[in-house]
Amino acid sequence: MVIQRLIGHVKLDQPHLVVLVWSAKKFSSDDSYFLPALGISSMANGKKEYGQVGLGKINEGMSIYIKEKTYDEEPYYWEIDSAIGWLPAGDFSLNLLLNCEAGKSILYDSLRLFLVNQSLQP
Repeated sequence: MVIQRLIGHVKLDQPHLVVLVWSAKKFSSDDSYFLPALGISSMANGKKEYGQVGLGKINEGMSIYIKEKTYDEEPYYWEIDSAIGWLPAGDFSLNLLLNCEAGKSILYDSLRLFLVNQSLQP
């Protein structure tokens, strides 16, 4: 399963760091999900071009797990993760893609995207 959603349009005059933070809940311990992806599209020479921002987990994939209070015998845990990447200067449309294995149930929540200006000027 893949879900894609247009986040919005940005025009950057200089490169920015991209920080993505999210939480996800698996309903079975053998379920797995994939790192959310950030797609970009832009116009170049009259043609629409597509790409993806390379994201990597921060601190080699350090995750935080928060136990959800439930009335079931088996507790559920929210996994909180983050990823970082680099977005070049330009005029882009940003798309968020969420995916998981077929037949599995994954709940995403609290998705946050930050664009961090890395200006070298004081």
